[in-house]
Amino acid sequence: MFKIPKVHYVDERGIIEEPYDSAEDMLEKKGFVIKVKEMYKWKNLPLAKVIFCDCQRFAKLIRKNPGDIRLLAEYYNRIPGHKVNRFAANQEEKVLFRKMLYTNAARVPQDDDYVVWKNSYISPLFPRDSIGSLIRDLKKRKHGMESPRLSIPNSAEPGHVDASSSSGGRSVSSEHSAGFSDPFQGSASHRDQECAFCHSKTGTLKRCLGCKKVFYCGKMCQKKHWKKHKTDCKSNRKL
Repeated sequence: MFKIPKVHYVDERGIIEEPYDSAEDMLEKKGFVIKVKEMYKWKNLPLAKVIFCDCQRFAKLIRKNPGDIRLLAEYYNRIPGHKVNRFAANQEEKVLFRKMLYTNAARVPQDDDYVVWKNSYISPLFPRDSIGSLIRDLKKRKHGMESPRLSIPNSAEPGHVDASSSSGGRSVSSEHSAGFSDPFQGSASHRDQECAFCHSKTGTLKRCLGCKKVFYCGKMCQKKHWKKHKTDCKSNRKL
């Protein structure tokens, strides 16, 4: 397993290509520096434990405290000697990065001694109702407990979404579920709805025919959520 942490620069084209070697360089940055500390397998999902530097926030600290060498020392002491990858990101992508990093940072312990860097994590998908166990796992790993090695999960295992199972907007049914009602047509009352299993808000969501209260983005998500949902579904007695 490759355990050497990698450093990733994320910023706009025209900025990402420039050096990150001095305080003057960092004053021009608008994105993020992300250092991957460890990779874990959690609930059959890959999860990266990271620390990140918000370059805009770092630049404000430098301008406010121009003679404070501790800021630069903290920044550069955590990234020397590592391979660097550069990722060009437009403004919208940086907004998403910021939302993700800060949202996840609020869920994990922070190091009081650090000002420039924040602890966070990156995962392509996680069950929201199990976020408590994720936070407990991260706290244990912070105190030196060994983590399981990362392996590529099987897409057929629970917790993964098979994009090929999309119903393409048609009503579908399953022997393991109550079926779907017609898809919504984008009415305002349903704009904030999300898939009960994968929590996706994109695509065409369909309502469970049984209870008409929960929504799914496809047949696969409904099937995987059925074991949990069937006790609450009004159609359960009919199956």
